[in-house]
Amino acid sequence: IKKFNKYNNWNNNNFEIDIWVIAKPNSIPFKKDIYSIPYLKQKIIIIVGKNHKLSNKKNISIRELNGLTFINREKGSETRRVFEDSLEKNKININSIMEVTRNSMIQAVYENMGIGILSEPEFYDFKDIKKIYIADDNIYTQAFVVCLKSKRNSNLIKAFLETTKKHILYFTKWTKQYG
Repeated sequence: IKKFNKYNNWNNNNFEIDIWVIAKPNSIPFKKDIYSIPYLKQKIIIIVGKNHKLSNKKNISIRELNGLTFINREKGSETRRVFEDSLEKNKININSIMEVTRNSMIQAVYENMGIGILSEPEFYDFKDIKKIYIADDNIYTQAFVVCLKSKRNSNLIKAFLETTKKHILYFTKWTKQYG
């Protein structure tokens, strides 16, 4: 199993990878040939430097982001796309001062140049960076487990998909019960 990233070539047609974990299965050229199951929802969070005026907050309203200075993720980032869709839906305007990779954005936030966004699993206990939840808008990315329909019933792939489904169901129930 390999995690698919933007550098893999969809058009190589040899399909060495049996199972993928990807963000947007409907965006690949051969989407009619794949089988996908929703796997992981990743909440989008705001990050700020320890000296930022918002650093004492645990939650923030999406409206409070209006007019704030942001360090934007690179074009093509699913986290950025989902966040911008939410801003547009809520008629929120931010002041984006630069567009950089995730690691560069984290560094710029650390240096208090602006605010950033991450999916929560990307947030480690960064020194001097605080995470803030967006309290009133459920913004998340969705990962999918994907395979070719033609390989879906092979013994190993079928077993993997069934195990994945059981784990997803278990963790969904657990999260609802224990949050």
